Amino acid sequence: LWQHEQTGAWYGHHWALEFFDVDGDGFDELLAGGKLYDRRGRVLWVHDRDDELSRIWGASHYDAVHIGRLANDDEIDPVAFLVAGSAGVYVVDALTGRTRAVHRVGHAQGITFGKVRDDIAGEQMLVATRWCNYGILTLFSGLGERLWTIQPDYVGQGATPVRWGKAGAPLIWTNTSREAQAFWDGHGQRVKRLGELSRVWSERMG
Repeated sequence: LWQHEQTGAWYGHHWALEFFDVDGDGFDELLAGGKLYDRRGRVLWVHDRDDELSRIWGASHYDAVHIGRLANDDEIDPVAFLVAGSAGVYVVDALTGRTRAVHRVGHAQGITFGKVRDDIAGEQMLVATRWCNYGILTLFSGLGERLWTIQPDYVGQGATPVRWGKAGAPLIWTNTSREAQAFWDGHGQRVKRLGELSRVWSERMG
């Protein structure tokens, strides 16, 4: 239907592509790295800090994105998170592409999103750091606030939000190594080590 060759900072991985109806017209737009396209392939906006990525060693591209009604606030939504390697995490107004916040967290490589804090409106975003600082996880609110940082191991990239049962509390399962097998709460506190999974990892998965 259409094709567009990106210039400037490019999107580095397939998880830097996401569809969402940004303007509420019933049709999805496509966020590809730091550029938003309409359904006909027209560029609606370019991230206002796009050229900054080329000046930061280890950046030059967007590793992952997430876009949507992340804050659960009509005055703030829609919001886009642009995870941009060594440039860190950009929190962006998804209607305009203007940056609201920048968080330097090392080489930001991936993003996991979900509901891990019932006391905070909207979704939360868990961003993983890679390259030279493996294993660091930073949680953000849908507003773009940095909530906390942990480092469960020196291997992993990412974690998995989990919740069992209707009354179950939201948890984060870190699972990228034998040492990291554990549940954490939405405040970054470890609540349970998963010894049997550590054993299985050691005996079979390693």
